[in-house]
Amino acid sequence: MEYVYQESSLFRNRNPNLNLYYVTTGKWVDDSTINGAVSSLKKNLEDLNMFTDINFIPVDAKELQNLYRSSNNRIVKQINFEKYIPLPRIKSVREAYIGIISAQEYLKLIMDDSGNIIKGLFYDNVRDFQGDQNDVNEEISETIKSKDEHDAFVLYNNGITIVAENCNLSGTVMTIEDYQIVNGCQTSYVLHNNRKFATNNLYIPIKIIRLKSSQIKNHIIKSNNRQTPVTLEQLKAIEFQKQLEEYYKSLPKDMRLYYERRSQQYHGENGIEKIRIVDATLQMRCFASMFLDQAHNAGRYRTKLYENIENKIFQSSHDPIGYYVSCYAFFQLNSLFRKNKLDSKYKPFKYHLLNIFRRQVSGFKQPDLNSNKFIKYCEKMEKVLTNDEYCLEAFINTSTIIDQLINNKYQGKYDRSFAKTVTFTRHIKDKLSPES
Repeated sequence: MEYVYQESSLFRNRNPNLNLYYVTTGKWVDDSTINGAVSSLKKNLEDLNMFTDINFIPVDAKELQNLYRSSNNRIVKQINFEKYIPLPRIKSVREAYIGIISAQEYLKLIMDDSGNIIKGLFYDNVRDFQGDQNDVNEEISETIKSKDEHDAFVLYNNGITIVAENCNLSGTVMTIEDYQIVNGCQTSYVLHNNRKFATNNLYIPIKIIRLKSSQIKNHIIKSNNRQTPVTLEQLKAIEFQKQLEEYYKSLPKDMRLYYERRSQQYHGENGIEKIRIVDATLQMRCFASMFLDQAHNAGRYRTKLYENIENKIFQSSHDPIGYYVSCYAFFQLNSLFRKNKLDSKYKPFKYHLLNIFRRQVSGFKQPDLNSNKFIKYCEKMEKVLTNDEYCLEAFINTSTIIDQLINNKYQGKYDRSFAKTVTFTRHIKDKLSPES
């Protein structure tokens, strides 16, 4: 679906600006044909002498997703912000404040009219709420309830960081628009769960930041979240991880997996099987095994794996289909093991089976990960994976390669230690090469 939308304020201003939007559900690649048509259209409009400025704005699938999320998260709240100082001028920041706020005022920012917590405010957080039984959250809760330490909460807590599209301070009243809480998810949920203990003496450290651009927001998220345990995979390419999450959600229910970008975000949700949840670490292992020839590192050496592929994974130029296909293949493979349709002796080699599956189904030569050919390459595997009969046949074929290698190179022993060697990966590649 593609169309051009024209927007102006002709009847409000004598010389208004005009924005031309080219909208596509595909990927904008600076197409020369479209640019030529737009240039011609802009010239015709400029000749009318009706507009001060004419801007061309391409909107592709990724930007559409961002606009959709933004429209869902639009919110305006007011709080009494008495104790603050404005921060000095910072590059890429329009304005920023640091101070303390009473718990009662903060609750106004995170609750809807029914008293429920607004979950969408934590979309940019790298962790979801980790539950009341989490050690850190238990300590936060105990401090809030404690008569002796209640007023010392402000000293113990790391604080809240809010990034807003707009904020306006009039006297002591702060109006905040379209904001995200990028750090402080655990504090927010625990405070909400214990809101009956929120007195005027309970204060929280807070930073409120209005940015010029979204680029610095990811740096703020990374910096604030390095203070508590978060995997490197979760902090890598935050925007692409959001794109992955949306892609997984868009698939038909029978093919659905759930990408857990934020730790524990699907905890306790009814109707979601645990076996269908994919976290960032599993995603890294599956993608690296299938497409980056790293199956020998995927099973155990997570840190070594990350070091080897850090600049090859979660890239903004990648299409999400490759990430999904690798994890869906892993899901289907585990399903065959559970149903005893595939011998359990192959379990130590399951990451190698992903690599063999890719080569056998879509071809030995893999297209560039940034290309349109790669999408077609992945669609071949997706078609096989979504047909139970074809899927079983394909994985039986992959297992025969393991059999041949074990018998010819490893004296018939299905030892998991073999699977963790680069030599085993090379044997597979040599076995499946067109020259073999």
